[in-house]
Amino acid sequence: MSNEKPDNDAPKPEGEQDSTSESYTFDLTPGQRIRLTIEALPGKGDIEKQGAISTQVTVQINSQVSIQQTAEGETQPQISTSENKGPNPLQQRWEQIRSRFSSWPYSLPQTLFFAGIAIYLLTRLIGLSGYPIYFFTDEAIQTNLASDFLENNFRSREDEFFPTYFQNVTYYNLSVSVYAQVLPTLFLGKSVFVNRAVSVLVGLLAPISIGLILRNHFKIRYWWAGVLIIALIPAWFLHSRTAFETSMFVGIYAAFIYYYLRYRQEDPKHLYAALALGSLAYYTYSPGRFVVVLTGFLLLLSDLRYHWENRPVGLRGLGLLVLFVLPQLRFMQAHPDATFGQLRLLASYWAFDIPLLEKLGLYAQEYVFGMNPGYWFFRNSHDLTRHQMGNLAHILPIMLPFAIVGLIIALRHIRQPIYRVLLITWLVAPSGAALADIGITRALVYVFPASLLITLGLNALLVWLEKRREMGNAVQYAVFALLAVGNFSLLATALTNGPTWESNYGLGGMQYGGRQVYAAVQEYAEQNPDMRIVISPIWANGTDILGNFFIPQDASIAYSLASIDSYLNSYRPEVEEDTLLVMTPEEYDKASNSGKFSDIEVEQTLPYPDGKNGFYFMRVQYVDDIEAILEAERLDRQELVESEVNFQDEAVLVKHSLLDMGNAGLWFDEDEFSVARTLEANPLVMEFFLPQTQEISGITVITGSSLVDVNLLLFEDPEGDPVVINFEGRGDVQDPSVTHDFETTSANFVRLEIRDLTQGEIGNVHLWEVEFK
Repeated sequence: MSNEKPDNDAPKPEGEQDSTSESYTFDLTPGQRIRLTIEALPGKGDIEKQGAISTQVTVQINSQVSIQQTAEGETQPQISTSENKGPNPLQQRWEQIRSRFSSWPYSLPQTLFFAGIAIYLLTRLIGLSGYPIYFFTDEAIQTNLASDFLENNFRSREDEFFPTYFQNVTYYNLSVSVYAQVLPTLFLGKSVFVNRAVSVLVGLLAPISIGLILRNHFKIRYWWAGVLIIALIPAWFLHSRTAFETSMFVGIYAAFIYYYLRYRQEDPKHLYAALALGSLAYYTYSPGRFVVVLTGFLLLLSDLRYHWENRPVGLRGLGLLVLFVLPQLRFMQAHPDATFGQLRLLASYWAFDIPLLEKLGLYAQEYVFGMNPGYWFFRNSHDLTRHQMGNLAHILPIMLPFAIVGLIIALRHIRQPIYRVLLITWLVAPSGAALADIGITRALVYVFPASLLITLGLNALLVWLEKRREMGNAVQYAVFALLAVGNFSLLATALTNGPTWESNYGLGGMQYGGRQVYAAVQEYAEQNPDMRIVISPIWANGTDILGNFFIPQDASIAYSLASIDSYLNSYRPEVEEDTLLVMTPEEYDKASNSGKFSDIEVEQTLPYPDGKNGFYFMRVQYVDDIEAILEAERLDRQELVESEVNFQDEAVLVKHSLLDMGNAGLWFDEDEFSVARTLEANPLVMEFFLPQTQEISGITVITGSSLVDVNLLLFEDPEGDPVVINFEGRGDVQDPSVTHDFETTSANFVRLEIRDLTQGEIGNVHLWEVEFK
C-alpha cells in the first residue's frame, strides 16, 4: 500500500474552506477483501461550526477506481475488486450501471426504509376494493356522512355546525374518520377504493412512526425492518385495508408517541405536536379515548422530573390542550348521556347495575384476556371470522420469540425513558377494549407496541449473528428480501384464498355483497326502468346505508328494502306486477317451500365467491287461495303459550305470544340487557295472575327506541271489568325505557299488550324488561 499526501499549505482563495485530500492504492490478490472507514471529526474550535463536512475518497484496487462524493455528514466509499485480467464486458457494463447510482444520497438503511414503505403501500392498495371481500356499513357511513356534511353546508344531519362527533345510526362515535373523507368525497366521489385508500394513507403514519422511532430513539441497526414487520401482521394487514376508524386511530396514535419521544429526547417544543396528535387520536375512535387519556397520564408520571424542568413549555402545552378539549366539552353539553348510552348499546358491564368492585373485577378479567399472548399469537375463536384472515393468528406465531426478547430488552432498560414509553404503550393497548368485550377492532392498537418489541428482538438476534461472523451488508439484504417476500405472499394469499376462507357469506359471517348487489340492481334498473325493485336487508347490517353509498342520489332507481316475510305473512298483490325481489338463498328456499306462490321466476343470480348462488333476482305469483291461508295463520299467531317465570321471587304462570328469541322469564329478571322477541306477532301480549292482590300505580317497559302503544288491563276480579291504562312512548339510546304513572289500582290479574307502531301486524316486538310500581 502506498500513501501520497498533496501539499495543503498553498494559499487558498478567500472564503474557501480548508480541505484535505488523501489517495491510497491497494494491491490485492484474488479473494482478498478490504473495508475502509472514513470519519470526519471536528478539530478544536470547530465544534460550534455549522454546515456539511465534505469528504472525497479515492480508492484504487488493481487499476479499478471508484470515487464517491458523500452527502452531508456521511461517507460511503464504494470499493470494487477485480483481477487484472483485461477488459471484461460484463464487469464494464456493471460498472456503468453502478456509476449511475453512485450519487444516490441515501444510506443502505434509509434506502431499505423507503423500499419498505413502497412495499407497504403496494400491499395495501393492490386489490383494495376486492379484499376484504365485504364492504361494511361501518366503512360506507364514513363517506355518506362526509357527503351529507358537504350538502348541508358543513352541518351534520342534526344541524350541528362542524360537529365534534357524527351520529352513527344510534350513537355518536365518528369524528376524524368522517372529516378525513370530506375532500376525497368532494373531488373523487363515492367509491370503495377511495373510501379505503383514505384510511390506508392515514394508517401509513404507523409504519413511518415505527421506523423513525427505532432509528432516532432506539438507534438499532435494523430499524428499517419495523415497517415490514407491522405490514406482515395479519390483523393489521386486514384492518389497514378497511375504512374502519380503528386503523386511522392506530396511525395517529403512533405519530403521537413518535413526537412525544422527540419532545422527551430531542427538543421540548415537540410537545405541541405530540399534544395535537394525541388529541386527534382521541377524537378518532371511541375505545381509543381511554387509551389516549391513560397513556397521557402514565407519561406524565413517568417523566415528571423532565416535565418540571421544562415547565414553561409544559404550561404553554397545557393551554393548547385546553383548546383541544373544548370540542369534547361542547359535545358533552349538547349530549350529556351519549357516552353512557354507547356503553349500554355495547352491553358493557359498566352500564350494569352491579357493585363497583364487581365492575373492576370484570375489567381486570377483560384486560388480562387482551394481554394474553394466546389471543394474539395463536388462532382464536373469540373474534368474528370476518375480522380474521382464515386460520392465521392475529400476529404470526413466528414473531412471538422476537417479541419476548424485545420485552426482556425493554424491561432490562426500564430506567431509560424510551423503553418506559414503549412499555407504557404496550400496557395500555387493551385498556380501551376492556371497557366492554375484547375484540380485535377495539384492541388493534396493540400491534403498534408489538411491532416495536418484535423488531427490537429481531435486531438483537441479527446483531449477535453479525458479531459471530463477518457478513457485511448481506444480512440486511437477506432480511429485507425475506420480509418483502413474506408481505407479497400474504397479499397473494389474501387475494387468492381470502374469498373462500369463510363459507358463511350472510349476516353472521362475511356480510358479502354490498358492491355486487347494488351494482347489479343499478344495471337491472337501467334496463327495466319501470320495475320496482325490493332488496332483502337480512344479509348485512345497514343495507340502507350501503344503498345510499352505491346508488347515486340523482339516480332514478325505485328500490326499497323488505324481506320475503313481508310477502309471506301478508297479501301484497303489487308484488305480482312489475316488482323484482332480490333475495338470499335462504329466502328463496323459504318462498319455494311455503306453498304460497304458484310461480317463482328467477331472472338472474349473483354468485358468492365460492361459486354458489348468493342472491336471486326473482318475480313471484301468489296461489289463488292466499288470503284464506294468511287469515288462518293470523288466528294461529294470536294463540298464547304458557311459560313459568320468576316474578317477585315467586313462580308465576304467564301466557304470552309466541317467541322466536329469548324466553318470557327475561322480562322479569331485572336485567335490562336481556331481551325476548315475538315471532311475527304485533302486538306482544302477556297475561298472568299476580302472587297476591297488589296496589299498582305505574309501569315501566324497556322497548328500545321503537314507538310503542302500551295497553295495560288491571283486574281485581278476573270476571269483572278491568281498569284500562293506555299510553304511547318511545325510548332512546340513552334511556330505552318508557314509564307511565297512574292512579293507584288494586289488581291480582294483569293483561299487557305492547304494539310496535313502526311495524305492521306481522312484526317482531322486542321487550327487555317489565316492572310494576
